Amino acid sequence: MGLVKRAGKPESALQSPAPEALSTLLLQGEDMIDQLARAHMSWGLGSANQ
Repeated sequence: MGLVKRAGKPESALQSPAPEALSTLLLQGEDMIDQLARAHMSWGLGSANQ
């Protein structure tokens, strides 16, 4: 039950995505974060002496 509806969006478009879609999105996000962390390490980010 939503108290506020978005203008121009049909009721079916406001429903929550399937759990499988959320799992896929989460795994993709984790992969992107890992890729970014590896890139930062290869660029030497975080390796400076303080």
